Amino acid sequence: MLIQLDAPPNVLGVRLRDRQRLQSLIERMLEIDPKVNIGAIRVFGQLHDLLRRRGQAVIRVNSSDPRSLADAANRTAEQVTAELRTRHQKHRVFPDSLPNEECQHV
Repeated sequence: MLIQLDAPPNVLGVRLRDRQRLQSLIERMLEIDPKVNIGAIRVFGQLHDLLRRRGQAVIRVNSSDPRSLADAANRTAEQVTAELRTRHQKHRVFPDSLPNEECQHV
């Protein structure tokens, strides 16, 4: 399952610069260049398309407005829960072919 947080490139750029400003020297040295991070958006788009074509669960959340992010997180949690329930029900195995005495522990 892919959960993708989307925001416009200008918002992401501001967030990356703010994060770097608050980092220690070592954290900044280990940080990937913001241009590389922004360039990765295309890769995530390709991954999104690939997973959708394969029938995998993909959830996209617009995270450009911090005030609505909490609502989006709640909706995402509900979708994840529903997806997990569906998968659990699809893969449940019932031991119909076993004699009753072997199924008592189930």
